[in-house]
Amino acid sequence: MPQIAKRLIAAIAATCVTLTTMTIMGASVTSASAEVAAAPSCVKLEAVRTEGSYKYATVRNDCSYTVTVKIAVTNGPDSPCKSISPAKKFVFRLASSAKLSGIVSC
Repeated sequence: MPQIAKRLIAAIAATCVTLTTMTIMGASVTSASAEVAAAPSCVKLEAVRTEGSYKYATVRNDCSYTVTVKIAVTNGPDSPCKSISPAKKFVFRLASSAKLSGIVSC
């Protein structure tokens, strides 16, 4: 599959949104919940190291295109969305008590 098609599929998957509409006391209320899309398989968690009271997670982009991902965390805030160029890395600092849930597309 051509790279442009893969990028398009990843972009569409990253923007899937489920809409729910309900009526409360005569007013229509719509809520949206974004579906979480896994990062492409060419994006890897390279290392997690602990220094003092922090962990440092390193994500490497082995894709031939730029990706935008974030590190999902349990017991702490997720990383911000980060665009990573091919062959580049992103390092995120989190509390040592936090657990990594995975890498997801933004």
